[in-house]
Amino acid sequence: MNPTGKPVAEDLLSGWKAIAGFLDVDKSTAQRWVKSRGLPVRYLPGAKGKVVAYAAELDAWLKSGCSTAPSTTIAPGDGLVTSVAVEDTVEELSGAAEAVAVQPGTPLEPAIRRRTWLRNCAFGAVGLAVLAVARNRFGLSQRQPVSRHVDGANLTVMGEDGSALWRHTFPHQLDPEFYEPNKSVCVFADLDGDGGWQTLFKYAPLDRPSERRLICFDARGEIRWEFLPGRTVKDNLGRQFQPPFWPHAYQVVQSSRARTANVVVSSNHHYSFADQVAVLNGKTGRLLSEYWHRGHLLHMATLDLEGRGEPTVLLGGVNDALEYKQATLVAFDHRRIWGATRNPRGGLYFEGMAPGTEKCVVYFPRTPVGLTQEFNLVNEVSVGPRSITVGVVEGITAKHGPNLTYELDYSFRVINVLLSDDFLNSYAALQTAGVPKESSDALAERLKREVRVLRFNG
Repeated sequence: MNPTGKPVAEDLLSGWKAIAGFLDVDKSTAQRWVKSRGLPVRYLPGAKGKVVAYAAELDAWLKSGCSTAPSTTIAPGDGLVTSVAVEDTVEELSGAAEAVAVQPGTPLEPAIRRRTWLRNCAFGAVGLAVLAVARNRFGLSQRQPVSRHVDGANLTVMGEDGSALWRHTFPHQLDPEFYEPNKSVCVFADLDGDGGWQTLFKYAPLDRPSERRLICFDARGEIRWEFLPGRTVKDNLGRQFQPPFWPHAYQVVQSSRARTANVVVSSNHHYSFADQVAVLNGKTGRLLSEYWHRGHLLHMATLDLEGRGEPTVLLGGVNDALEYKQATLVAFDHRRIWGATRNPRGGLYFEGMAPGTEKCVVYFPRTPVGLTQEFNLVNEVSVGPRSITVGVVEGITAKHGPNLTYELDYSFRVINVLLSDDFLNSYAALQTAGVPKESSDALAERLKREVRVLRFNG
């Protein structure tokens, strides 16, 4: 921020209020300019994606004269590519500029100004025409997708008004249980920085588990790329784990220094413990790097820990190796995700891989309530303004066992432990059966001390 309090060019503006304040207009005007004048903003992933903008891009947009251009509304099309006779527009408008003759006795400067104005109008109109062609030809939709509907073999993506933006029919019926309305299977984002909206979709055909994959659709509903996760890997005991692997959690990760976003995908083996965390190029789907985890990492969130526009990726699940068998949270710098999980002695759980690049790993203790289970596990990871919330269930699935909630600060130190009513009831029943008595407050404090945080140079 400069001394006046107005953002400088390097700032990232978050929310319509900040964007409108930078432009010295009200929020409704800024929102209208996105569609009518191409105001450069971005929407973060999510059903209600938050809007952000770079002050430098807004400043360049203002200097280009777009803020004073006439409002142009392009009616929604039917998905067909519409051609624009750009050459005719250039010739017609350029001719109009040349037709301004300087009559004898006419002041020269106003005439020149008028010719310059008309010439600028001509090139401005050409620019708008080229932009219209590009938006139609390359699928740069101005309408934001916000929801999806799955019916049979059909995926329909809808806009803010509930109308269908596009529909895709797969060769096989989709698994209806996998696509229940409350399940998150779609992410909408601008993956390549071109202003268009892409859709990431977890494809799960009915009775065809080996074909599950992540699919990226462009703004017109055409498949841009597909990612079939996993490969055959061998663990430190010589056991092989062959596909299929099922994509479970994924996030769009945007660096402040790159136009194209990456996609981080965590995929679990279909029956055993191996889990692949893959980093993909958001534009092409190309595999950039991969990390292999002993256990499952089925929950993911991102957080800009240092405020520099380089997110940390948080993955929650379980490390079910004999040395651990504990709920686990793993943190990565998004630019360094590769290698494999290490055991307590520094050895690797998978053959032929480098040590993992984790920034830190957090292990959550077992409690008396869950000692009859094989392990406990993380079933939720979320990020707040000042803390990280991690839900832990004292059972081998999210549906079995009572829950605890751990609150961590951004340095991964435990701030608080909350015990659910189900947990307290189960704990009271154990004490009745002869387990040594301990107050709930004393137990919460003990669990805080028993959380282990391993930090690496990553």
